[in-house]
Amino acid sequence: MDLIDVSSGIGGWRRPEGKSGQGYLVADAAHLKAHTSVPVMGVGGIETGEFIDEILNSAQVDFAAVGRAILQDPESWSRKNLETDGLECP
Repeated sequence: MDLIDVSSGIGGWRRPEGKSGQGYLVADAAHLKAHTSVPVMGVGGIETGEFIDEILNSAQVDFAAVGRAILQDPESWSRKNLETDGLECP
């Protein structure tokens, strides 16, 4: 196995009961990361680059996935979240 993607699935998607906020599956991912040497990706309503920096810098996960936030408006998301880190977006 090359990567563990901690997700609540697709197809008829519903947020798991009791899970809320950005990165609502990151705690589950962090638990797995603590018990394996396989890289772990955190997901679950992640919307901002700041949150991604926080969970990566605190070693809760090795990777972060941002799906719905980017799909809503890819250009706006990249400008808000990448250009603030000194990267230029087209």
